[in-house]
Amino acid sequence: MKKGVLFLLWVVCVSGCVTNKNSVCKIEAEEMRYTIYEVEEKACYSGGKGLIIQKDPNAFKTGTAEYTFNGEDGVYTIEVTYVDEAEPLAPLDKRFANYAVEILRDGNPLEADAWIANQQLGDHTASKKTLTVRQISGVDLKSGDVIRIKGTATGGEHAEHARLDCMVLRSGQQSP
Repeated sequence: MKKGVLFLLWVVCVSGCVTNKNSVCKIEAEEMRYTIYEVEEKACYSGGKGLIIQKDPNAFKTGTAEYTFNGEDGVYTIEVTYVDEAEPLAPLDKRFANYAVEILRDGNPLEADAWIANQQLGDHTASKKTLTVRQISGVDLKSGDVIRIKGTATGGEHAEHARLDCMVLRSGQQSP
Protein backbone atom coordinates (compact mmCIF):
# COMPACT_ATOMS: atom_id res chain seq x y z
CA MET A 1 0.00 0.00 0.00
CA LYS A 2 1.34 3.41 -0.95
CA LYS A 3 2.12 5.85 1.82
CA GLY A 4 -0.63 8.42 2.40
CA VAL A 5 -3.36 6.40 0.72
CA LEU A 6 -6.28 5.52 2.95
CA PHE A 7 -8.40 2.57 2.02
CA LEU A 8 -11.90 2.22 3.44
CA LEU A 9 -14.15 -0.74 3.06
CA TRP A 10 -17.51 0.49 1.77
CA VAL A 11 -20.16 -2.13 1.37
CA VAL A 12 -23.42 -0.98 -0.19
CA CYS A 13 -26.11 -3.57 0.15
CA VAL A 14 -29.82 -4.14 -0.13
CA SER A 15 -32.35 -5.60 2.28
CA GLY A 16 -30.97 -8.57 4.17
CA CYS A 17 -27.40 -7.29 4.06
CA VAL A 18 -24.84 -7.69 6.78
CA THR A 19 -23.08 -4.53 7.88
CA ASN A 20 -19.57 -4.40 9.23
CA LYS A 21 -17.01 -1.75 10.10
CA ASN A 22 -17.21 1.30 7.80
CA SER A 23 -20.13 -0.03 5.78
CA VAL A 24 -23.31 1.42 4.34
CA CYS A 25 -26.49 -0.63 4.09
CA LYS A 26 -29.56 0.65 2.22
CA ILE A 27 -32.94 -0.98 2.84
CA GLU A 28 -35.87 -0.06 0.60
CA ALA A 29 -39.04 0.58 2.62
CA GLU A 30 -41.16 -1.71 0.47
CA GLU A 31 -38.75 -4.58 1.24
CA MET A 32 -39.33 -4.21 5.00
CA ARG A 33 -42.08 -5.97 6.93
CA TYR A 34 -44.91 -3.44 7.10
CA THR A 35 -48.43 -2.97 8.43
CA ILE A 36 -51.02 -0.35 7.40
CA TYR A 37 -48.53 1.02 4.83
CA GLU A 38 -49.14 0.22 1.14
CA VAL A 39 -46.65 0.14 -1.74
CA GLU A 40 -46.75 3.28 -3.87
CA GLU A 41 -45.03 3.72 -7.23
CA LYS A 42 -43.52 7.18 -7.84
CA ALA A 43 -40.51 8.16 -9.91
CA CYS A 44 -39.02 10.20 -7.04
CA TYR A 45 -38.55 7.13 -4.81
CA SER A 46 -35.30 5.20 -5.02
CA GLY A 47 -36.12 2.17 -7.13
CA GLY A 48 -39.42 3.79 -8.13
CA LYS A 49 -41.33 2.46 -5.10
CA GLY A 50 -41.98 3.52 -1.52
CA LEU A 51 -44.61 3.09 1.17
CA ILE A 52 -47.65 5.24 1.89
CA ILE A 53 -50.27 5.38 4.62
CA GLN A 54 -53.37 6.76 2.98
CA LYS A 55 -54.86 9.69 4.84
CA ASP A 56 -58.36 9.19 6.20
CA PRO A 57 -60.63 12.19 6.74
CA ASN A 58 -62.13 10.48 9.80
CA ALA A 59 -59.12 9.08 11.66
CA PHE A 60 -55.41 9.17 12.30
CA LYS A 61 -53.71 5.96 11.06
CA THR A 62 -50.36 4.64 12.29
CA GLY A 63 -48.37 1.99 10.47
CA THR A 64 -45.00 0.35 10.96
CA ALA A 65 -42.12 -0.75 8.75
CA GLU A 66 -39.60 -3.08 10.39
CA TYR A 67 -36.15 -4.42 9.57
CA THR A 68 -34.24 -7.01 11.59
CA PHE A 69 -30.64 -5.87 11.95
CA ASN A 70 -28.15 -8.67 11.27
CA GLY A 71 -24.89 -6.74 11.25
CA GLU A 72 -22.08 -6.35 13.73
CA ASP A 73 -22.88 -4.86 17.13
CA GLY A 74 -21.88 -1.22 17.27
CA VAL A 75 -22.86 2.41 17.01
CA TYR A 76 -24.64 3.38 13.80
CA THR A 77 -26.24 6.34 12.10
CA ILE A 78 -29.73 5.64 10.79
CA GLU A 79 -30.98 7.79 7.91
CA VAL A 80 -34.70 7.60 7.15
CA THR A 81 -35.82 9.02 3.80
CA TYR A 82 -39.45 10.07 3.98
CA VAL A 83 -41.78 12.55 2.27
CA ASP A 84 -42.49 15.86 3.99
CA GLU A 85 -45.56 17.09 2.12
CA ALA A 86 -46.60 20.73 2.19
CA GLU A 87 -50.30 20.53 2.93
CA PRO A 88 -51.36 24.16 2.46
CA LEU A 89 -53.93 24.17 5.26
CA ALA A 90 -52.24 21.71 7.64
CA PRO A 91 -50.53 24.50 9.65
CA LEU A 92 -53.96 25.83 10.62
CA ASP A 93 -54.94 22.72 12.52
CA LYS A 94 -51.48 21.18 13.05
CA ARG A 95 -52.26 18.00 11.10
CA PHE A 96 -48.77 17.06 9.99
CA ALA A 97 -47.58 13.49 9.50
CA ASN A 98 -45.60 12.11 12.45
CA TYR A 99 -42.71 9.63 12.50
CA ALA A 100 -40.76 7.73 15.13
CA VAL A 101 -37.89 5.24 15.07
CA GLU A 102 -37.69 2.59 17.75
CA ILE A 103 -35.16 -0.13 18.36
CA LEU A 104 -36.75 -3.33 19.66
CA ARG A 105 -34.26 -5.30 21.72
CA ASP A 106 -35.55 -8.58 23.14
CA GLY A 107 -39.08 -7.29 22.44
CA ASN A 108 -38.59 -4.10 24.46
CA PRO A 109 -38.88 -0.78 22.57
CA LEU A 110 -36.10 1.78 22.95
CA GLU A 111 -37.04 5.09 21.34
CA ALA A 112 -34.31 6.44 19.10
CA ASP A 113 -36.05 9.49 17.61
CA ALA A 114 -39.41 11.09 16.81
CA TRP A 115 -40.35 14.05 14.60
CA ILE A 116 -43.15 15.92 12.86
CA ALA A 117 -43.10 16.39 9.08
CA ASN A 118 -43.81 20.13 9.02
CA GLN A 119 -41.14 21.72 6.83
CA GLN A 120 -43.50 23.10 4.10
CA LEU A 121 -41.16 22.33 1.18
CA GLY A 122 -43.47 23.69 -1.51
CA ASP A 123 -45.17 20.58 -2.89
CA HIS A 124 -48.15 18.63 -1.52
CA THR A 125 -47.18 15.24 -2.93
CA ALA A 126 -44.21 12.88 -3.13
CA SER A 127 -41.57 14.59 -5.29
CA LYS A 128 -37.84 15.28 -5.39
CA LYS A 129 -38.62 18.54 -3.53
CA THR A 130 -40.32 16.77 -0.63
CA LEU A 131 -38.03 13.75 -0.15
CA THR A 132 -36.36 14.44 3.17
CA VAL A 133 -33.69 12.62 5.18
CA ARG A 134 -33.86 12.36 8.97
CA GLN A 135 -30.47 11.44 10.43
CA ILE A 136 -30.27 9.72 13.80
CA SER A 137 -26.70 9.46 15.07
CA GLY A 138 -25.21 7.37 17.83
CA VAL A 139 -27.69 4.48 17.71
CA ASP A 140 -26.41 1.41 19.55
CA LEU A 141 -27.42 -1.65 17.51
CA LYS A 142 -26.98 -5.32 18.31
CA SER A 143 -27.50 -8.20 15.91
CA GLY A 144 -31.13 -9.31 16.16
CA ASP A 145 -32.46 -5.84 17.07
CA VAL A 146 -35.53 -4.77 15.12
CA ILE A 147 -35.52 -1.24 13.72
CA ARG A 148 -39.13 -0.06 13.60
CA ILE A 149 -40.21 3.08 11.76
CA LYS A 150 -43.66 4.27 12.77
CA GLY A 151 -45.57 6.69 10.57
CA THR A 152 -48.86 8.40 11.33
CA ALA A 153 -51.07 9.84 8.61
CA THR A 154 -53.28 12.52 10.06
CA GLY A 155 -57.05 12.66 9.90
CA GLY A 156 -59.45 15.46 9.22
CA GLU A 157 -60.05 17.88 6.38
CA HIS A 158 -56.38 18.88 6.06
CA ALA A 159 -54.96 15.39 6.53
CA GLU A 160 -51.46 14.39 5.43
CA HIS A 161 -50.15 11.03 4.18
CA ALA A 162 -47.19 9.30 5.83
CA ARG A 163 -44.67 8.13 3.20
CA LEU A 164 -41.35 6.26 3.45
CA ASP A 165 -38.72 5.70 0.76
CA CYS A 166 -35.78 3.90 2.38
CA MET A 167 -33.49 3.56 5.37
CA VAL A 168 -29.68 3.70 5.32
CA LEU A 169 -27.48 2.31 8.09
CA ARG A 170 -23.97 3.73 8.38
CA SER A 171 -21.43 2.16 10.68
CA GLY A 172 -18.21 3.64 12.00
CA GLN A 173 -17.39 7.34 12.18
CA GLN A 174 -18.30 8.14 8.58
CA SER A 175 -19.88 11.37 7.49
CA PRO A 176 -22.89 11.13 5.13
